[in-house]
Amino acid sequence: MRAWVTMCVQHNAANAGIVRMCAASIASFLVASNTSEPLAVLADAGGARALRQLNTSRAVRIVQLQAVADDARRIEWPAWATPDRVKRRSVTIPRHVLALCKMQVWRLTEYEEVVYFDTDVLFLRNPQPLMTHSPAFAAIALTHIDALVACRGLRYLNAGVMKLRPSLAAYDTLRATLLHSNYTDCGGEPLTDQDVVRQLAFNSSVLGTFHPWPLCFNYRGWPNQRHCLKDEGPILYHNSMHGWPKVIRAANGSRVPTAELLAWATQGVAGIG
Repeated sequence: MRAWVTMCVQHNAANAGIVRMCAASIASFLVASNTSEPLAVLADAGGARALRQLNTSRAVRIVQLQAVADDARRIEWPAWATPDRVKRRSVTIPRHVLALCKMQVWRLTEYEEVVYFDTDVLFLRNPQPLMTHSPAFAAIALTHIDALVACRGLRYLNAGVMKLRPSLAAYDTLRATLLHSNYTDCGGEPLTDQDVVRQLAFNSSVLGTFHPWPLCFNYRGWPNQRHCLKDEGPILYHNSMHGWPKVIRAANGSRVPTAELLAWATQGVAGIG
């Protein structure tokens, strides 16, 4: 069986906005897709409480995240993780906590293959090509000069949307790689799941053979993705910090205003916090 998976982590009461964004992302998936494959959400207590209030016609499976506090305390911080590199985020969920939570998608071994998407993804049209285009492991990757400079000479991979094959061996390797900081500095914020996934995707077989997706499968607003805005347009918009598009295309072909979708999705969780 294959499945779609996302994550909804509140962490503490200050992050109600994150939970509402998660609800909106899930709503866009449910409206844009007509898949029979299940949607599962990795959630902590706050995220699960909010999601149970969503009024949807399709079932959403909530998977309780394992506690990561002990692992978070055990992380061996790399020497290059200087205070100026550990940025203060607008939300109070540390990067390494999110990474430890997100890696748990590889524990969902009841599924043969999974397409995972981050909380800040808005689906603009039917996402089924993400599931059918390539076998796992798949994601978008950059090899052009800008990516090589930004990633200290390494290939860049975006782990915000990816197709993967759950495996306890892969999970154990990902977790150990993060805990012992056994990955290469890409120049960004340290202790992210993306750095760990990139390290293993390009330097190990534990995640499987890497299959690069077309860049338009995960639209980030990069200059070399301008062509994605033509014809059908991108499958999804993965850049909520800069605003979401005004309209998405529902599975039945109708156009749904994003504002209407967000209002519907968040009205049930507005009081969470």
